[in-house]
Amino acid sequence: MVGTVQVGLKTIQVTAVNDAVAEGAHTGTITHAASGGGYDGVVIANVVANITDNDAKGVTIVESGGNTAVTEGGAGDGYPLRLDSEPTGTVTVTITPDAQLTRSPPSLQFDATNWFTPQPVTVGAVDDAVFEQAHSGTITHG
Repeated sequence: MVGTVQVGLKTIQVTAVNDAVAEGAHTGTITHAASGGGYDGVVIANVVANITDNDAKGVTIVESGGNTAVTEGGAGDGYPLRLDSEPTGTVTVTITPDAQLTRSPPSLQFDATNWFTPQPVTVGAVDDAVFEQAHSGTITHG
C-alpha cells in the first residue's frame, strides 16, 4: 500500500528572557541540530532573533514629602537611592553636595545582588556663621 505523509512547517514560539538587565536592543541566536533517520550531521541554518529590551538604565530617588529639607544647626533629612535595572558589574554612585550641604555617605555601591534595594543618603546643612534667609542647595549624583 502506498500512502502519503504530509509534512508541514512547524511553528516554534521564541520568547526573550525577561531579566532585569538593561541591555538595549540586541540579538539572540537559535541553533538547531538534527539526529536520527539519516539526518545526523545535516547542517541547519541558525536563526537570529531581534530582541527589544524592556529594561532601562536609571537611578530612582524618592524624597519624603517630595523634597529634602534641612536646617543649619538643626534637623537633617535624607532620601533613598536605587538603580532601575540590574547592572552587569559594580556601579558606584558618587554624591556631591554644593558648599551649603553635607551628605553621608560620599558614594553608594550597587551590584547584581543589591541594585533593587534602596540605600539611604543623609543630608545636612552646613552650619556657618553667615546669616542667610531660607535658600536651597544642590546635590548632584554621578
